[in-house]
This record gives sequence, C-alpha cells and structure tokens, in this order.
Amino acid sequence: MSVMPPHCTPGFRGARLSRLRLLIASVSMRSRSLPGRPGEESSGLAAFDDVRNNNTIVPPGFRDVTTELAASLERERSAIETYFAAELPSEVELAARVALLTSDEAFLHELPGSPDAYLVVGRHTEASVRAEGATSLSLRHVLLIPQRSDSTAGVALDIVALAPTMRVGVWPRPLPAVLAGRCTALVLGDSLLLVAPIERAEGVAEVFMAPDVASGLPPQRRPQPVAQRQRASAGSAESADSLSHSTRISMAMPSDALPDAADACDAELVLEVCSDDGSVRVPLREPWLVGGIVLGRNADKCSHSSIARLLTSPEVSRCHLYLRREHNEIVLYDTASTSGVRLGEDDEELVRRVAVPAPLGALARGNPDAINPARIQLWLSTDVRLTIFAAGERVAG
Repeated sequence: MSVMPPHCTPGFRGARLSRLRLLIASVSMRSRSLPGRPGEESSGLAAFDDVRNNNTIVPPGFRDVTTELAASLERERSAIETYFAAELPSEVELAARVALLTSDEAFLHELPGSPDAYLVVGRHTEASVRAEGATSLSLRHVLLIPQRSDSTAGVALDIVALAPTMRVGVWPRPLPAVLAGRCTALVLGDSLLLVAPIERAEGVAEVFMAPDVASGLPPQRRPQPVAQRQRASAGSAESADSLSHSTRISMAMPSDALPDAADACDAELVLEVCSDDGSVRVPLREPWLVGGIVLGRNADKCSHSSIARLLTSPEVSRCHLYLRREHNEIVLYDTASTSGVRLGEDDEELVRRVAVPAPLGALARGNPDAINPARIQLWLSTDVRLTIFAAGERVAG
C-alpha cells in the first residue's frame, strides 16, 4: 500500500501574472495546501466557501472565449515562456510546469514527478490549480497525474477528465512559436491549460493526447522541437530509441454509468460502498478500470447510479474520489474533496492517494487473497466507507 499524507506532497501555486507584472521576472512560487487540508486560500467562513464553490456552471454562450483567451495568452506569453524555460529546482524532480489562463488572469504551477504530487485543476477552493473566477470551469475539471513511463526512464503525464460539464478540447489556434515546441494547450470551459513536460537527457518529451471518444477530437502530437529536428536531419548519432518520448499526455474519460451486475458476470473485482442508509456492491470489469471511475454526491458525475444514491451526505463532495487501474494496483485519488479521505473512521490523518494491491490474473491463479490483502477501507465521511475485494469473496459490510 502506498499512502501519502497531504502535508508531504510538494505543491506549488504561482503568482497572478496580470496583477503582479513587475514581479514576473522572478516568479515567486508559494506553497499551497492540498486537497482535504484547509489552507490560506480556503480559510474563512464556511458560508463564503459555499458561495465560491457553487456548483453552477455558466456556459460561455455567445462569448467569444477563444478570442478572450488568445488575448490573455498574448499578454502573458513572455512571462509564461520565461517560466517554462526557467532553471529546474535541485530539491525536487519536476514532471511538468503548468499555466492556467482565464481572460484576465494567469496562474503558474510546478508538478513534481511523484504520482503522490498529482494536481487537481478546477474552480474549487481545495483545487491545487485554481481559477475561481472562471465560470465555465468545473469545480474539479481535470487531474494531472505524473507516472513513471514503462518505455523509458522518464515521466509519463496523464490528464484525466473528471466528467466536467464543459468538455476538454484542443486549443484551436496556433500557439506562439516558443510555446508550440514546448507545451500542449487544452481548453477547459473558459480557461486555457498549458502543460509543458520537462524534457530530459534520456529522450525527447513528446506529447500524445487521446481524448474521450464522445468529444470526436483526433489524437494530437506536440511538434518535435526545431533543435531536435535539425539534429536528426544532420545525421546525428542518436538512435531512434533515444528519440522516444519520455513524457506523454493522455486523457481518459470516466464511465458515464457502469452496467448493472447482471452485465458483469466476468468481473474479477468488486467495489463495495456502505453508509448508514445501506450498502451496494458493484462488479468491476477491467475496461472500466482503465478509463477510471468517479465517485461523489453529484449523480451526473458519479459513475454508478446505485452508488450515487448512497452518497447523499453533505460531507461527501460532488466529485470526491477517482479510482483506476495502474499496473497491478487499483489507485484511488482524492479529487480535492472538502472533507477529505481517511483510512479509518476515527483516523484524523487525511490521505490523498491510496494504492490497493490487485494483481492482474490473481484470481485465475487461485489467489484471491492477493486482492487488497490488508482489507483497506477508505472513509469519505463519518458514515460512508468503501473497499475493494475479489469477486465471490464474502466481506462483512
């Protein structure tokens, strides 16, 4: 099991560029609290937080959002380029640098290379990368999750869409030349997200984006940097293998609704959710776990209607938890929930990311005990808890 408390994860929040133009040359990054842990941005009266975290999304309507964001990008371009190209810190390995732009503000962040340091991008006060004034940005719009790449020694970066009201789209206009060779641009409602993976000596950081099928967007590849193209055309001794990507960006869309148990007789895992109002067990097939599953109080975002009916407590966030398969584990991510996630009913320590052992093929080998051997339970509130176990196993509710 891999568990990391919030205070151990290095998160960064940048300056609002439009309001601090004189400080851009030396952007001062300041530490920000992480999901489930109150901080300087989210302290204050609960009623005020409720107003700021209002779930109402205002579609752009007749606003020309693209033109607004293009003007913001042009205004902040120099500062963003400088930030993306800045010297890397020596105390932490970075996976990427990130910029979130609205029509009148920009926010800069660093994403460390550890998967425990994932970022939540949205409008909620507990989001790691936040633009509270972006009315078409969901409270929790996407996750940025760094992982070690299977194919190289570098870092792979996943962008996960958390069933946002406004779909994630590709930036429709050309990026400034320097940024085009360095980052990928995604439209999140009325915001623009720029993600610049850190290029490393062991390979060229190349970006692949696989949007959710419903969006109809084709996969996008970031252009190869000019310097790299020149080296390749000049007959450089670098092999094709050395040019493989060390960082990728992909996008997965959680299931809109998981099928009923009758349609999942071949499932090997079961997700059980219990509350004071009852319990439900949902069989988990592997294809559902690849894209990921969202759990929360918002019935439109929660991936299973039966689970949503148990998550009505105001202590449970509208989008509270995201889980998916990563190799031989089922990994659960706190998606900037207000109340947080705990490993026990009386446990005061909040956790952000929990990895539950679930080896592929364990049941086929007759080893059901390899699935969640510690019988980990996650508590989303004082009365809502969940666990994962092998299909067919009897587990006390």
